[in-house]
Amino acid sequence: MFEQDDINCFKHLCQFVWIQGEPIPLIFDLSNHVYANQKITLPMIERLVAIGLVDYAPEGYVKKKLGKHTRFFYHGRLTKIGFAQDAGNQLDLGVVLLTSSGKKLYATLSPIRNQQFYEYVIQHWFQKGLLLSSPLGSPQRPHLVN
Repeated sequence: MFEQDDINCFKHLCQFVWIQGEPIPLIFDLSNHVYANQKITLPMIERLVAIGLVDYAPEGYVKKKLGKHTRFFYHGRLTKIGFAQDAGNQLDLGVVLLTSSGKKLYATLSPIRNQQFYEYVIQHWFQKGLLLSSPLGSPQRPHLVN
């Protein structure tokens, strides 16, 4: 169905996926070195759009109507996010989302963990004023996909 080069390109993107009920690649700023160093570029994203694995929106995607808290996992590591308001919160998800085909392919892969990216996301959320916690010794969770 997909060429091996396309799968390799997609697998490379998957190191930037966090789980919040479904896999979500957190691509906030393609010009940031955390992405550029891994050769995540607009032409690469456009290639994945063309073959139906991702959607791209330069204005970004937002998860809305969140409560006081939500949870995200990165390679099994839990990060709890707290908002100032009790309800009606939203969270920036970046400019890329996986399509249903992308989610199916993601479920078959074992992407690498990128510590520099993990720290970048934590810093990004912290700068947005979010309250963050990540329990020490939190059990590993499988990459759950709805």
